[in-house]
Amino acid sequence: MARALARVGPSAAPAGAPPDVGPAPPGPDAAPAAIPSPAPRRRSGSPRLCLTLLLVFSVLTAVGLWQHVMWFDELQAWNIARASHSLGGLYRNLRYEGHPLAWYLVLYGVTRFTGDPRALQLVELVVVTATAALVLFRSPFTLPVRVAMLAGYSVAFEYGVISRSYSLGLLALVVVLVALGRPRPAWGAALAAAALLAWTSLAGAVLTVALAAAVALDRRGSPPPAGTERRARRRFVLGALLAAVGAALTCLPPRDFHEFTPGLGNLATTGTTRVAHAATGIWRGLFPIPARVGAWNSQLLDRLPAGRLVEAALSLAVFVVVLVGLRSPLARRLWCLGVIGCELFFAVVVLPDQARYAGTVFVLFLAVAWLARAPGGGLEPAGTPLGWTRPRRAGAWASVALGAVVTAQVVATLAVYPSATIHPFSPDRALAEAARAHQLSGALVSDEDFVATGVGAYLDRSTYSAARRAWTPFFVHDDRQAAGMRAVTPADAACAAARLAVDRGRATGLISARALRGPGLRRLTTVDHVSLYAVTKAASAGCRRKT
Repeated sequence: MARALARVGPSAAPAGAPPDVGPAPPGPDAAPAAIPSPAPRRRSGSPRLCLTLLLVFSVLTAVGLWQHVMWFDELQAWNIARASHSLGGLYRNLRYEGHPLAWYLVLYGVTRFTGDPRALQLVELVVVTATAALVLFRSPFTLPVRVAMLAGYSVAFEYGVISRSYSLGLLALVVVLVALGRPRPAWGAALAAAALLAWTSLAGAVLTVALAAAVALDRRGSPPPAGTERRARRRFVLGALLAAVGAALTCLPPRDFHEFTPGLGNLATTGTTRVAHAATGIWRGLFPIPARVGAWNSQLLDRLPAGRLVEAALSLAVFVVVLVGLRSPLARRLWCLGVIGCELFFAVVVLPDQARYAGTVFVLFLAVAWLARAPGGGLEPAGTPLGWTRPRRAGAWASVALGAVVTAQVVATLAVYPSATIHPFSPDRALAEAARAHQLSGALVSDEDFVATGVGAYLDRSTYSAARRAWTPFFVHDDRQAAGMRAVTPADAACAAARLAVDRGRATGLISARALRGPGLRRLTTVDHVSLYAVTKAASAGCRRKT
């Protein structure tokens, strides 16, 4: 593996070979010669072997998706798409989500045919398999590096098994890289994929801006490109920037937005403390080794007394090593601009405490390594030998960095993937099965709503929120929900379920993470500290005066 990773840089000429002095310069009256395309690099791995690896990866991903129990964030997107009866309604329902439309449009189309959330995982399998196919067949890396990247934590689990918009963003970025990494870039395809990347997530919009800016600043000191090429570049840059700005504008929340998700925004962390936490993003994104086996969303170094400062220092060191080792000007610009964008994203929007957010840096690293190794896609002067390295010493640093990153990603996969797929990732599916078994599917009440909306997704039903005092097909991040969750008591939830039992003439279900006792309440099951209760009309004795 180490020898394969060392081949990331350009191959050396064989000993004793005559120097390549190139053709003689043309005379002043000679017609302009066509720009030769760089010779393709020899890549390890036959097409048959790559196809076999793709099938293995697809099967393993399918098994992981089948075993994985979807949780709130995954099912929230499904619920929003399922509950939207028009594209305008979909846009309105997304006001509190902080995400652009792309992923939800895909799910909107699927939910026109089925309400079974397992279809969401089928979409994820298609997206992940397409990404793996492009990496195996079209990426410029050696075969061991390609396999390690696909087996790494960010690709295999965070953007693979967990079915969220980030996987679609990764696929869009890989398409951009394939289009730009050609001897002559396919600017139209690159623009379409960059626009899709921007509309998958706010992090995707940040990466799109970095890509557009890196291309806009390219070819300094080289002969200007032909008119057609120049116009295509300009369209790519302007189109990508407009797509990113438009996507970001749709993420602006309404005035009554209220943050619930831990880590997102994290407004309690401000000033220099927030900046220091944001500075850990490079390390956390590239080296997501958990604190212990099975500890999802944790970082090994967090246990140190000054863990965040150590991670920030290591992030700076990794940034410098990668920057020094890159030979491609385009890759260097993308690395610098992308890191600046990620740090601003972490400091202003969301800290990199969660692995899915820190993974933005790994996606950036993948793009930089890809473009550094690719023939250049016409983005550099003709005949410039592109590769990962500049001087040999810097090349060794870059090879070490690439090897360390993919190794850490694989280690993180081994530490998290088995536990997170074998053991239930959330209680939602088990509670839904229990509710269905006790014929409570159509009448479920909740006091906290986080778990209940996920259970409702598995049942293809809305649940009644005691906090909102309304039937809710999905969770709404607004002040009304926040105030209701602060005010609602276990007795309020029990009374809401009891009144529903009176109205329907039979028992209803109540989902709560709190211990409930009283007449007419019977606990049916408990999964991961969340219980499902059967509530009969007998529980309404002390609730008749409540509104």
